[in-house]
Amino acid sequence: MQTPPMAAFCRATIIFAVVGFFYVSCSVEALDTSRVLLLCNTEEIPSMWWQLRLGAVIIEVLAHTPNGTASNNYYTHWGPFQNISDIYSHGECTPTLSDDDCKSCMNEAYHQLFYGCERKIAAQIQLKDCRLRYELYEFTDNM
Repeated sequence: MQTPPMAAFCRATIIFAVVGFFYVSCSVEALDTSRVLLLCNTEEIPSMWWQLRLGAVIIEVLAHTPNGTASNNYYTHWGPFQNISDIYSHGECTPTLSDDDCKSCMNEAYHQLFYGCERKIAAQIQLKDCRLRYELYEFTDNM
């Protein structure tokens, strides 16, 4: 049986099937960008080149995390460049967020992360509906 189209707009959906009849109950919640966690490495970014490279990595994560997939989950890795270490990053939104809400959440995470952990070589932030992280080593995250 196919889910009614309006269920796609609900963050939480309960569907009951009774002899071909659908009852859809939706609870639509507002996007929640309240901070759950902020962790900053104590070491500072060593050069302008490193900072530019990190900026490019984060832009890629912000662009690709809200990409319309069911998971809203994106990893990236940039290899060494001009004696700059590998940079690994990850962005993820709660899977039930729309692309627009995911994009809004990721942008808020970016601003909170970079104002809270300015010029740090590694950092991560967890908001209620999304997370953003970058490190010098490979890692895995799950919401």
